[in-house]
Order: sequence, then C-alpha cells, then structure tokens
Amino acid sequence: MELDLVRYYTGEKLEFKKDTFKEMKILHIEQFDQLNMIVVQNGAMPKLKKLTMSRCQNLELLPLGIEGLRSLDELLLYDMHNLFIARLQKGSEDWQVVEHIRVIHSFYLGNNNQRFTGFQNLS
Repeated sequence: MELDLVRYYTGEKLEFKKDTFKEMKILHIEQFDQLNMIVVQNGAMPKLKKLTMSRCQNLELLPLGIEGLRSLDELLLYDMHNLFIARLQKGSEDWQVVEHIRVIHSFYLGNNNQRFTGFQNLS
C-alpha cells in the first residue's frame, strides 16, 4: 500500500497512532507548510519501507518514534529545512535513531522545483 499526502494537512503536528497503516509500504509527505512535528507511535506502519518527505519547511526535528520503524529502508528528502538535514549527519546527536535506515538521501531542487541543484548521501 502507498499513500501520497500532498498539501493535505494544515496542522502543526501529524501523528501516526499505534496499529494504524499496518500494510503501508510507501509514504510520501509533501508541502505541509505548518507542520513542525511528526510522531510515530510504536506499532504504527510496521511494514513501511520508504518514506519521502518534501518541502516541509517548518519541520526541524526528526519524526519522534522513527527508530521504531524497523522495516524502513529508504528515507528520501527534498528541499527540507537545513536543521532537519543537520540532525541526520553522522555523528549528530540524532544519528543513532536513523542508523538502521540503509539509504538516506537529501536532494535540493531549487526555487522552481524543476532543476536539480544538490544532493547529499547521509547514509
């Protein structure tokens, strides 16, 4: 199962409750302008393989509970806040909560979202 959420939510906090989205394998969150916190309760999205986050400019913290997503294999980020990306750097205080994720990539598309302007391999 795949879920794409694009400009879908206007709140500051997005929470995935325990025992929800049991079969979801791919989640895409894009352009949640007010979002500043994501919470993933233990037992939510147990089969999630790929998480893509794009242009959530107020999100500076890693999703709380991301360490519980043990099946998560890919974390792809597009035009995310610099502080969010800094928390994913090896040696950062938050690195141990994402070190189980095999692929972590950050892309910068620039202002027009059509030209690729940068890439970082954070794996």
